Amino acid sequence: MTPRWSVHPDTTPPAPVVALAEQIERDGGRALALYQDPVGEHWQIFCLLPMPIVDATPYQRDLSPTHVKRLTEVVKKVDRFVDPIVAMSPKSGVYWTP
Repeated sequence: MTPRWSVHPDTTPPAPVVALAEQIERDGGRALALYQDPVGEHWQIFCLLPMPIVDATPYQRDLSPTHVKRLTEVVKKVDRFVDPIVAMSPKSGVYWTP
């Protein structure tokens, strides 16, 4: 059987990390890799999230209209969003990005 996601290092990730990867998939996303960062050794999940379930954190300051306009223009020009985002999930179905 093919594993559901890649894991690095070759060890069993902590149960909360696996639970979050499973939640991501239940929410319509796809966990691609679970990995331990080499600096702080914290576990991370590299995943794809559906755009409708990702929102700005409620603690984020107001966006600059100029920044939004420029980002929108570039995304339309290259026809893709090329920057990865960092997201956290306070509960199932909700993902915040700072």
